[in-house]
Amino acid sequence: MRQLLSVISYLHHMKIMHRDIKPENIIIDSPMNRITLIDFGFARMFENDLSVHKTCMGTAYYMAYEVVRHHRYTCKIDEWAAGVILFILLYRYPPFFGDSDDEIYQRVLKKTIPFPDDFRSKQAQHCVTFLLHCNPTMRYTAKQCLMHAWFKPAPAQTIAHVL
Repeated sequence: MRQLLSVISYLHHMKIMHRDIKPENIIIDSPMNRITLIDFGFARMFENDLSVHKTCMGTAYYMAYEVVRHHRYTCKIDEWAAGVILFILLYRYPPFFGDSDDEIYQRVLKKTIPFPDDFRSKQAQHCVTFLLHCNPTMRYTAKQCLMHAWFKPAPAQTIAHVL
């Protein structure tokens, strides 16, 4: 997840929004323990963080709230997709699911993240909550998320104790 957020942060620094971030577009190089983000077919350049786009595209599970609402959107849609992926990695199912795209969209529009009662940690839940914030101006950027306490490495002695 740290690598994915780093890639998103780099892309946005280079003024590129991917617009189709999903697990199928992430290749894992096991020997190198690295990821590669692929399929830039929907990617677009943008001028600044306020540059807006309107084209509705992507995979329903990963479409940001503002895209589902057919509102103008910014590069923050990539962080939304990262939030969906983080939720899936933590809980093994998507936060907004349904038997059809319309059902998925209806769940997104409810603005409620269905955290299970046995959530992993308050810090992880906080990260997901701000990556999946319906207000893009409140949504974490990839860079902000990487600075979150949940992503900071634990002290070496703590890691040795856990192992």
